Amino acid sequence: MVAPPVEELIAEAVLRRLDSPALIDALSGQTAADDQQQALAQQLQADQDQLQDLAGMFGNREISAAEWKAAREPVEARLRTTQRQLAGSSHNSALAGLAGTGSQLRGQWADLNLDRQHAIVAAVLDHAVIRPASPGVRGFDIDRVQPVWRL
Repeated sequence: MVAPPVEELIAEAVLRRLDSPALIDALSGQTAADDQQQALAQQLQADQDQLQDLAGMFGNREISAAEWKAAREPVEARLRTTQRQLAGSSHNSALAGLAGTGSQLRGQWADLNLDRQHAIVAAVLDHAVIRPASPGVRGFDIDRVQPVWRL
């Protein structure tokens, strides 16, 4: 298959997907994920602040090395857990404000720079499967291209 027609087909499919109820529903679920991510970021900051407080207390000889070590270990364990959770909950923000705007964006698509186009496509599309050509079919066959959606 020749790339330009496939790229045009994928771009059009992504723009239609932006207007789909399935994508709008998926993005509304991300609001809850955003809230969770914010709570995790606050927990991470609180634990980092606590480690700094502990270091200050040890530096001022308010606590012993054994006390510092005993207090530090659970805080560092929470930090590692929170960092893993944050990494797992992050999502692509390329679609912020774009749900339901595929029709409008269609007229502006050519004016977007390639990085922006790529970010939008990558946020919506996981990959596309190109099926083998049917015997006797020549030219571009739209049915050979199957998008696999991320959202």
